[in-house]
Amino acid sequence: MANWVAYIEKIASRYNGKTSINASDLVGNTYHTSIYSQIDIFEIINEPDMFQEYKDGVISTIDYLNCLKVAYNTIKKVRPEAKIMLGGL
Repeated sequence: MANWVAYIEKIASRYNGKTSINASDLVGNTYHTSIYSQIDIFEIINEPDMFQEYKDGVISTIDYLNCLKVAYNTIKKVRPEAKIMLGGL
């Protein structure tokens, strides 16, 4: 779960509308951009009933609820104004 928290923190922090980001093109050249991307609504695992990255492509209701709860708390800690929605079932 520590990797999940780190990932969620990074996404919520990065797409806050205030941080300029470094980007890479298709051949690996890195450049700085002043595009300020913002995500206001975070969907946690789109279609969790078809979650291919999980064991056997199926995530249990309890495991999804735990991921959702951790993601909600993590996002709210970083971005209190953000909205969180559950993935479609």
